[in-house]
Amino acid sequence: MAPVTHIVLILSYLVFAIATAVLPVSLAEVDQDHANLAAVVVFFLALHIHQLLAASARRTLNAERIEKLEDKTVFLRTDLEKTKRAVGSQPDSKVNKDTLVSELKVLQTLIGQVVQKENELQRKSQQIAEEERELAERKASNEAINFDNEDAAVLELNEDQELEQDNPDGDIYISNERDGASASNQNSLSADSNQSLIRVVQDEEQLFSVIQSSLSENRVDLYLQPIMAMPSRNVAHYECFSRVRDENGNIILPRQYIKLAEQEGLIGTIDNLLLFRLIQLVRRLGPRRAGVSFVCNLSKYSMDDQDFFPQFVDFMMSHEEFTGRFVFEISQRDYMALSSTVKERLQSLGRRGFGFSLDQVDDLKMDYDDLGRNYFKFIKIDAVPLLRDQEEDIASLKSELRRNGMELIASRIENEEMVSRIIDAGLEYAQGYHFGEPALPATLDRDF
Repeated sequence: MAPVTHIVLILSYLVFAIATAVLPVSLAEVDQDHANLAAVVVFFLALHIHQLLAASARRTLNAERIEKLEDKTVFLRTDLEKTKRAVGSQPDSKVNKDTLVSELKVLQTLIGQVVQKENELQRKSQQIAEEERELAERKASNEAINFDNEDAAVLELNEDQELEQDNPDGDIYISNERDGASASNQNSLSADSNQSLIRVVQDEEQLFSVIQSSLSENRVDLYLQPIMAMPSRNVAHYECFSRVRDENGNIILPRQYIKLAEQEGLIGTIDNLLLFRLIQLVRRLGPRRAGVSFVCNLSKYSMDDQDFFPQFVDFMMSHEEFTGRFVFEISQRDYMALSSTVKERLQSLGRRGFGFSLDQVDDLKMDYDDLGRNYFKFIKIDAVPLLRDQEEDIASLKSELRRNGMELIASRIENEEMVSRIIDAGLEYAQGYHFGEPALPATLDRDF
């Protein structure tokens, strides 16, 4: 609103107040003192309402400007990266690595200096060599190839899932993705994810190069896996996963790059890009599917990052449209090791309406009252050990969780028999490849 408009409105309030002081005296023979008092009240009341409306208009305008600045920042960052790649890079690979990490720290406020750990590299090289030997033996015997994943992902290879290509560098390309399911129970949600080749990079330096180019080219994708409500088997929530693509569109799964990304200080950047993808998705959804929440992992590296995490908390708290949409998942081990400062920041998010989920639970002797007070909504437990417990134990656990406002998610559901057992046990939610593998949002539902 223009300053002249403000002045005109204030003058109109003054004229109205004067009329309030004069007209009742002449028309209704009201006492002049009472009329004057009424005039003062009318003027200041009108002025106060005017100020409230003006402040509301300023807040709306500022919110629109901030959103435009965020979009412009993303555009400028992308343009800056393209310009830097066009200029070229230094020939030395180690200098390239350090330079890239430094640039990502400036752009993402996430990345520390690269720390070389020779003993860790040697141990990982030995692990890779051992995996190659096991792969060769299993291929020769026509057995399935399984890879344990940090985020419960498992790659399987059977008669219908053959090696598509072995390149001279020793990389392996697998025609299908499986995250924790048996081949006989494959129930894909996404033809795209099934048709994409999964690249298993054998050389660590080459793997870093792939991650480096993927981050530079913004090839970190958001994948969603449904969490089903029981016994209706309707989609209640989605869990979010990251997938890195190489220059040819082949998928690099987290079990390969997580440790290397942690070692090189890049895990915060990957987390940030995943969060950015999720924010874009939620904004596109708007009010649609309002009851569906998105479970997004918070790693200890992101929460301990003194540059990233405070800014992350401030950002989430300043956007009310995300409350009720985001559930942040933390592993039990990481949560127990959090500092009091980080827990206070998490509590701030909880008070604003964000929820939390405790993952990778292997010790049920916890302070459930404390978890409830800290805004935890879900406890996720592997279905196999959970179903080994007696029905009385499961009922007692559910009762304890319910008293503290939490619900139980049984993960790694592989077959219909497990579904029947969790329904008989009265569990609220279930997740696993029997219901669907992680898939790109565009392939899941028309609303996405």
